[in-house]
Amino acid sequence: MLAQQIAHNAILKVSNRHAQSGVVWQPAPENHSQIMAYDLAVNSDVMEIGFGGQAGGGKSETMLGLAGKVFDKSYIFRSEYTQMDGLIDRGNEIYPESFVEGRKRGWTFSNRVIRLRGLRDGDWKKHQGQPKDFIAFDEAAEMSRKEVRSVTGWSRALPGKRTLVFYGFNPPTTPEGQWIVEMFAPWIDPGYHGVKAKSGEIRWFVHATDSAGKEQIIEVPDGGQYTHTGGQTYMPISRTFISSSRHNNPYLGDEYERRLDALPEPLRTLVKTGDMTLGVKDDEWQVIPTAWVVAAQARWKPERPIGALRAVGVDVAHGGADKTAVARIYGTYFDLTAYAGIETPRGEDVAMRVHELMEGEDAPVGVDAIGYGASAAERIRDDYKKFTLYINASKSTKSRDKSFTFGFRNVRAEMYWRFREALDPESGEEIALPPDRDLRVELCAPRYRIIAGNYIIEEKDEIKKRLNRSPDLADTIVMAWLVAILTATKSEVIF
Repeated sequence: MLAQQIAHNAILKVSNRHAQSGVVWQPAPENHSQIMAYDLAVNSDVMEIGFGGQAGGGKSETMLGLAGKVFDKSYIFRSEYTQMDGLIDRGNEIYPESFVEGRKRGWTFSNRVIRLRGLRDGDWKKHQGQPKDFIAFDEAAEMSRKEVRSVTGWSRALPGKRTLVFYGFNPPTTPEGQWIVEMFAPWIDPGYHGVKAKSGEIRWFVHATDSAGKEQIIEVPDGGQYTHTGGQTYMPISRTFISSSRHNNPYLGDEYERRLDALPEPLRTLVKTGDMTLGVKDDEWQVIPTAWVVAAQARWKPERPIGALRAVGVDVAHGGADKTAVARIYGTYFDLTAYAGIETPRGEDVAMRVHELMEGEDAPVGVDAIGYGASAAERIRDDYKKFTLYINASKSTKSRDKSFTFGFRNVRAEMYWRFREALDPESGEEIALPPDRDLRVELCAPRYRIIAGNYIIEEKDEIKKRLNRSPDLADTIVMAWLVAILTATKSEVIF
């Protein structure tokens, strides 16, 4: 009762403050999640709110209400503007006769504006430095991490105002959408190792960068300045997640329930339960099933098993946003190390790091030797006397798959398919992979086709468009495995 009274007082406070705006929206009394979001937006300084779970929980309604009742300049984003129809229909009911078409599409009334925008193909660049006090992402899991964080990173408050970022989402249905689970891990990730957070509880976080250039989300005790390893300092942001249920939405009836029941599995279970732990629906042409990668990561232990180094894979980056990644295999156990490209500007820098990681052991080293990798391969071979394979992923191959039914368009296709065969539970290999979320997403990203009896793996550039990064970790893992199974003769091979 106390929480409801506080929320009711917040509603009255804001309603009185904005009585002249003509906006009559307020949270539905039955929708406790909506009331909680409204209360936090009015009475707290929380900077980011995640809102989601079940379909029909009132995500769009909540962001429309906050935009028109609490804030002055708001932007609501969807993956594509053409997906806005339902949101526009509801917005027109809340804010009648105030919709603006054309370039400034959205609602304008009194001294308030609500803009509607798509977020595809670099649209985020248009919002650099523009002041907004409320930013909302409808179906945030359908957008990329880069697009979303770029928009929020460039936003700034109007004078005397604070900003709020609102993420409305259902459980992600693709590997590319898993970033949202990492972002709100204390609330929705079953694998979170810290103390779990309750719905509506506010926590503090920094987005730091490790030595390999990978973003780390670190939970910190409070909003004070945080010093990361290496001396870099960050100011934390406050964040919460509110679990929503369609059963608290008074605007839904039996017809909506029937529509959900008509969805195919596993989508039906995902949106009806809001369970973020159920995983994602694999694309029918996905090379490596997500469940196989998850099982391999569950087998991995921090303690490396006793045994000799079997093979090494090296994917080389010289500067830029890409990473130099090194995978080592001990039996079927993988170790993975990554460095920011800026740390490996020359072939000798890569060679030195590979030599250090091998710890004096002898094993074949496969290096992506196209472009920057060629000099690294030469230095590994000449300076450290390592048996080195120059891997050309685009080169043709006469190999066949395990069933001898299909061939491979090139070495890249063979690398990924051989690793798929090894991860297959029927293979008996019992592969153990590091439990890295980025690695899982990258391994599950590639799609394949079969043309003229050959497997064809989609181009790396296509994968980069979906992930907004290069799949360096996955490429290194599959390269190391191919080296391990094809180097029994110890003869120098140029793939």
